[in-house]
Amino acid sequence: MIASLPMYDWQGVRGYYDDLWQGLAAHLIADGFDAPDKLTRQGAVHDIWTSPDLLVGQTCGYPYWKHLRGKVQILGIPNYAVAGCNGSDYSSAIIVHQNSGWQNIDDVRDARAAINGVDSLSGHLALRAVIGNRSIIKAAAHSGAHLESVRMVAAQQADIAAIDAVCWDMAQSQFPELVADLRVIAWSPMMPALPYITANRDAGELAKLQSSIDNYFCHTDSSDAMKSLKFSGFSIVKNTIFSRVEDLEQGRLQPVATPFLR
Repeated sequence: MIASLPMYDWQGVRGYYDDLWQGLAAHLIADGFDAPDKLTRQGAVHDIWTSPDLLVGQTCGYPYWKHLRGKVQILGIPNYAVAGCNGSDYSSAIIVHQNSGWQNIDDVRDARAAINGVDSLSGHLALRAVIGNRSIIKAAAHSGAHLESVRMVAAQQADIAAIDAVCWDMAQSQFPELVADLRVIAWSPMMPALPYITANRDAGELAKLQSSIDNYFCHTDSSDAMKSLKFSGFSIVKNTIFSRVEDLEQGRLQPVATPFLR
C-alpha cells in the first residue's frame, strides 16, 4: 500500500509529516487497514494518485475535478487554523512587493505574474478569478511551486502571485526574511481545500477508512505534529463540492475582502 502527502511537505515541516503519518498509520492498522510504515516521496504525483495501491494521498481540487474524478475517491479535507482557511475551504493570498505601491487589485498595471502551475487551483485559477476582466497582466512565468512564486515576487522577478493560504502561512513562519517586503492586496474566493484521496474501493470500506481518519484527527489534535502543521479538524465531504472549481473557472465566485481564520 502507498501513502503520500506531498502538497505541503516542505523541508521545514517534513519531520512533522513523518510523525503525523506514524501516528495515523498505527491508528489505521489498529482499525484493520494495511497501512505502510512510511510516506512515499518518490515518483510522479499523478502515478501515485492513480495507483490502485493508494491508501491515503493528497491532491489539489483542480486536477481532482478535471482529471481524477471516477479514478479515485475522496476521503475528506483536513482543516487548517490559518488565515484564509475556514473549515474545509481555503483561499489564496494575492501578494505583491512593497515597492510596487499597489494597495489593491485595481491598482495593478502591466504586471508579471508568477504561477506555480497551470493546473493549480490556488496559484492559477485563483489569480484569474481575482483579476476577472481586468487587463492587468502583461506576462506570466511558471515557477513550479508556491514557495518559488514567493521568491520570484520577493526578488522582483515577478510582480504578483496567488499563494495558497497554508503555503503563505508556512512562508511567513519559515522564511520571514523572504516575505518581509511582500504585501497581501487581496484574497481569492473561498474554494474546497486540498482533499485526501484513496484508490477506488467499495462503499463500506471507504466509509470505514473515512471514519478512521476522522477519528484520528479529532482525538490527537494536541500532538506536536498536529499543532505544528496547524490542523484544526477533518471534514468528510462529498466529491460534488468540487463542482465549485467549475464555478471559479467560469467567474461565478467572488473574491473576499478579508481572510477567514478558524
